[in-house]
Amino acid sequence: MYDIKTKDLSPHLKMSNLNMSLNIPTCLNIPDDFKGYDKDLFHYPERYRDIVDKILVPHAPMRSKSSLRREGEGHIGYSVQFVRAKSYQNDCSTGIIKISGEEYLENELKGHDVLIVEDIIDTGATMVKLLESLKKYNPNSIKVASLVRKRTVSKQLFQARLCVF
Repeated sequence: MYDIKTKDLSPHLKMSNLNMSLNIPTCLNIPDDFKGYDKDLFHYPERYRDIVDKILVPHAPMRSKSSLRREGEGHIGYSVQFVRAKSYQNDCSTGIIKISGEEYLENELKGHDVLIVEDIIDTGATMVKLLESLKKYNPNSIKVASLVRKRTVSKQLFQARLCVF
């Protein structure tokens, strides 16, 4: 089990208006010069004591969000589907956006609320193309959450509604 000890980590937790009243962090902001949290702020398995120097992303804030969702009164069922949207070769954009796996979605999306979970959004061009492609299956709504939003992008075509980092 990974738990935060008593020290406050809040300087790195951003709050949105939506979640301020619930005191739920919506974004963990890691500054460019951040060297990590002191490992002694956390409880973690003893076997990692000699190999862990710092902790960059504490597990507890992410775990607590999952627990709140599961334990909440409004818990609803969901299904998971995978679609691959690719526009990069190594670390360079090819300018060509390829979407695969969407042929399995027709019966899954119609009339449903869809949450797309993306690892990183750079310019957003790939996401714009994916959203256009998924709308033809008539979902009730589509929202996008991204693990990482690049801060160095000069022109962003799309911005995720939710972002973790």
